[in-house]
Amino acid sequence: MVYRWGVIGAGRFAENVFVPALLQCQGSKLAAVMARDKKKAEAFAGKYKIPRFYDSATDLCKDSEVDVVYISSPTFLHCEHTALAARYGKHVFCEKPMAVTPEECDRMIDACEKNRVTLMVGHNMRYHKVHQSLREMVSSGQVGRVGIARAEIITSFQKNQGARFTTDQFRLNRGLGGGGVLFDMGIHAIDVLRFVLNDEIEEVTAFSQNLFIPCNGEDTISLVLKFRKGAYGAVTTSGALPHARNGIEIYGEKGALVTDGSVWMAVRSADIHVLTNGQWETRRGEKNNCYVAEIEDFLGCVGSGARPKVGGEEGKKNIQVVLQCYRSMDEKRTLRIEA
Repeated sequence: MVYRWGVIGAGRFAENVFVPALLQCQGSKLAAVMARDKKKAEAFAGKYKIPRFYDSATDLCKDSEVDVVYISSPTFLHCEHTALAARYGKHVFCEKPMAVTPEECDRMIDACEKNRVTLMVGHNMRYHKVHQSLREMVSSGQVGRVGIARAEIITSFQKNQGARFTTDQFRLNRGLGGGGVLFDMGIHAIDVLRFVLNDEIEEVTAFSQNLFIPCNGEDTISLVLKFRKGAYGAVTTSGALPHARNGIEIYGEKGALVTDGSVWMAVRSADIHVLTNGQWETRRGEKNNCYVAEIEDFLGCVGSGARPKVGGEEGKKNIQVVLQCYRSMDEKRTLRIEA
């Protein structure tokens, strides 16, 4: 079966990352695109030879030639657009972060369940093969009981965006994006630690400042996490620093696992550095396109009716953690995550 996709939100990520991955997936084709600026939608459609373009999300969702909707609009519109797509019987792949509040997540989940459509959230870090290998190694007891787990995701928006960079973009604006770099990027590190450890976060402490960029979100943030099984986690993220390893470190009673450059869109290295019996060795891994992998998994669920591994409930858990981190930052205290 060929699934016909409609894209809501014609931003740079959809244009340069997600749609090129989508075109690599068998059984997928682009049917429509929507942007508030119709000229932008038309240009997007022209680039990818998409037959229809809209400046209305409702019109795209009404399109009978669309089976699946990819939502890449600003975070504060995810709930509205997901409910709209579900109402018209479209399966939904929603970009992370899922929504601005847990209540919006619940409305998205309810809308998709009511209309019997599949909902998946784009936490792509779970689909890097190196992270799946880490999870298997932790689960098998390779390092014994885990004591410390760390992940970082750091970049420079100004360096990457050049002349397009502005301090009021949604990635740095609590009003538009729900937060700053934690909502935009740090949520990836939170999710991948939950995935690798196969564990949930029960307490958070957050520290943040605008060290480099004047904005009403945060440009740099550091988190301390406590997991239910006892491990402590650390997450660091920044949108203002041009150099970083962007890896994962897992330390247990029997050894350690370390990656270099895996917490990013494309991994720099798929190798895992393994410490056992006091000796380090490098286990070679396989690079893959995590976006292709997540799309193929999503479409498999659409076809079979199975629940996605990263469905609405998983997306909601990450939102709950992030919002408690912001509250911890504002109130300067440690907070629990409600189960």
